[in-house]
Amino acid sequence: MDVDLDEFADEIDTWILDELKGIGLDTAKSVLDMSNADLISRTELEQETIEEIKKILEAEFE
Repeated sequence: MDVDLDEFADEIDTWILDELKGIGLDTAKSVLDMSNADLISRTELEQETIEEIKKILEAEFE
């Protein structure tokens, strides 16, 4: 089972979700499956931000 990124709008800023959707990632698992290095190189997001996003997304599947 997967979760649409829009479901996290109350926890993750809209501009961050837009960054992720802008590179074709629209579900939680699609973000979690991509390496931090790839996310950094393909978005305007910083390492710290990506790590925080992944913690939020991972919590959904625990």
